[in-house]
Amino acid sequence: MILGLQAIYLNGDEIRYGSKSAASVDGFLQRYDLQSPDYLKNITGSFSYDGYLEHLILYSKQGKVGTFGFKNENQEIFTFGLSSTERPFRIFGSSF
Repeated sequence: MILGLQAIYLNGDEIRYGSKSAASVDGFLQRYDLQSPDYLKNITGSFSYDGYLEHLILYSKQGKVGTFGFKNENQEIFTFGLSSTERPFRIFGSSF
């Protein structure tokens, strides 16, 4: 299960930290770093039938892939794409 997400942006020389989606410190930290002009192009993942985010795949425009969590048979899959002008601000979960 994925416990939380946080985006960190570099805007010019200023580092901006997005809000964490959870305060938990359990588990281990995984990073997915991109360098300009690359950007996040597509997000795919899956939820358990209990509504927990369990698998996440991030794709960049230049082909960098980040895989987080674990894929199982009994999950609901989602996907959405982004353009170079869209900046993800917040990702919300859902429950079933």
